[in-house]
Amino acid sequence: MSFDADQVIETFQTAAEENKLSSLRQEQVVHLPDEGEVWMTGDMHDNRTNFANPSGDQAAASSFLIVTAYSTSYTPRKAQIGLRYEF
Repeated sequence: MSFDADQVIETFQTAAEENKLSSLRQEQVVHLPDEGEVWMTGDMHDNRTNFANPSGDQAAASSFLIVTAYSTSYTPRKAQIGLRYEF
């Protein structure tokens, strides 16, 4: 899928102008009407903790096979938050 850069810019400019014209918007704040509901949802993905291989000196029981770090060889956790206003 290809996009025309000028068309994308024009679309964003049109959206910005429409935002400015909204009766609910006062500068940077959107004032929602009293009636309606706000729904907020969230999801966590890949939230299993992976530990690095344990290390330590076999002669020292206090440090042998003690997990002291997380693995850095995996993709970090991702969070997704959604907000919906129903009126």
